Amino acid sequence: MQPHSDPLFGRYTVVAPLGRHATGTSSLVDGPDGRQVLTVLPVADGAAFLRDAAVAARPSGPGAAPVLAYGFDDGVAWFVSPDPSGRDLADVPVSDVPVAAIVGRAFAALDAARASATGPASVPARPAPAPARRAWRRWPVIAAAVVAVLVLVGAVVGVTVMRSGSSGPAGPVTAIAGGGGTVCVIADRELYCLGRTLGESSAHNATFSPMPTVVPGLDDVTSVSMGVGVVCAVAGGEVYCWGSDAAALTGDTTSFGRALSAPVKVPGLSRATTVTASRSYRLGSGACAVTSSGTYCWGFGTGGYTLTKVRGPGEVRAIEMNFYEYSADACMLATGGAVSCWSGGTNFDMVGKAPQTVTGLPPVTRLSVSGVCGVADDRAYCWEQSDAGPILGRVLPGGLADVADVAVDRVYRDKCVVSGGSVYCTTKLDEAPQRVDRLDHATAVTTKTATCAVADGYLYCWGDLSWRTGADSAANAPKSAPVRIDLAP
Repeated sequence: MQPHSDPLFGRYTVVAPLGRHATGTSSLVDGPDGRQVLTVLPVADGAAFLRDAAVAARPSGPGAAPVLAYGFDDGVAWFVSPDPSGRDLADVPVSDVPVAAIVGRAFAALDAARASATGPASVPARPAPAPARRAWRRWPVIAAAVVAVLVLVGAVVGVTVMRSGSSGPAGPVTAIAGGGGTVCVIADRELYCLGRTLGESSAHNATFSPMPTVVPGLDDVTSVSMGVGVVCAVAGGEVYCWGSDAAALTGDTTSFGRALSAPVKVPGLSRATTVTASRSYRLGSGACAVTSSGTYCWGFGTGGYTLTKVRGPGEVRAIEMNFYEYSADACMLATGGAVSCWSGGTNFDMVGKAPQTVTGLPPVTRLSVSGVCGVADDRAYCWEQSDAGPILGRVLPGGLADVADVAVDRVYRDKCVVSGGSVYCTTKLDEAPQRVDRLDHATAVTTKTATCAVADGYLYCWGDLSWRTGADSAANAPKSAPVRIDLAP
């Protein structure tokens, strides 16, 4: 194929991760010319990288060129490297792929191109070595680091690396929820989850699924909500819960703290439309569901684990709750757009106390997952809760309009807004959210556990993706740009 410098690498589908090394991450990919190795790395000078890559893509001896394809976009560079013999790596077991030789050869070619050019280096340099070892060349050193530091990361298993908004049919994902190291999505009325497996009795033997796999036993799923290690979903109008401390949420009050590894139906509920669930290690777990006969809550804050009907200012459209450490919040959205909330700690009480109405809000059309933000008048609003004084809503800074969804993580203060089909995020309440590149046609977003969004009907996640595999997250580890995570077949 002709070497190219497209800004995106949508022609390649990741087959398996190969490892993280000194400057980036390498993966085995399928592309137009068979199976090769894709390396992605942060780069400051894109023009210099493209110049060096163009030189490295020229055959200079027997076998294939060290760099077959390359590109750069918004601080991220990538290149595809073939096997030196030109063979298709589809015929080679993943464990036998000579990744160090393949990537090291490409690094050496880039280093040679750099040495023959003028101007600043295109690839981030390693820290300066000791004086006795000054006679070094950047790419041979990094090639050795590939051998010495290579570790499996699993952060891109099952990812189709492409920009959302590209041509092609829309995907099936319609809703998303996250919490406690797990993300779940609704697709084709089925529930798929990835990350940490729910309902395991011991954190020391935790297992992980890097790809979304279907949750068996649930049909016609219309709503899903997650806390730390607990999940509840509406399927066929019935409510099901499972995960850590979930036994009591399903009516088994004799087994507090018992985990459930599979969905169990909550007795006494039918014709449910939405559900919310939350859990903290300090307070325990709780849940609420909106049904055709009213809104029912059970668990912490409701006086026990039996269904208790709660009332708000009018017919309830949605309810969301969020527990963190000793803090608990719950907000309900009435049909007319009014929002009323409960808040507290160990004294959190949704039965004996009346909720407070949030003031200063236009009619709200959608609540955030945590309940402390929402969409009103096509803008994003958030409100702070306290035991004393009114709850005041205020519009998020940044002037974003045409807002479809807003998400907030009360732990890390992360906030994301879907505006005009794009996603904007910030970690500070008074800071204007910044646009997340490579996401178009977004409809929903979550910031709990992971920062993920639904765009074009597909799941995209970005930032630190170590939650997918349980790998230790290094503070200086590269943060991923949005990657599409396809459903497991």
